[in-house]
Amino acid sequence: MKLFSKKTTIYLGSEEQKDNMINKLESRHIEYELKQDRDGVAGSRPVYRLKVYAADYAKVV
Repeated sequence: MKLFSKKTTIYLGSEEQKDNMINKLESRHIEYELKQDRDGVAGSRPVYRLKVYAADYAKVV
């Protein structure tokens, strides 16, 4: 049951990293949640926060 499963947060510092990671997740049919970190917007480049279940994280890395 994934309702009480632990999630892992991955921080991505570029658009290219984000696209590569999303391609990996979608090819393996892994659920994810992607948000743009508001603190990173004020900097020179955006920071993306990606959340996946800890059990699925091992499949991606």
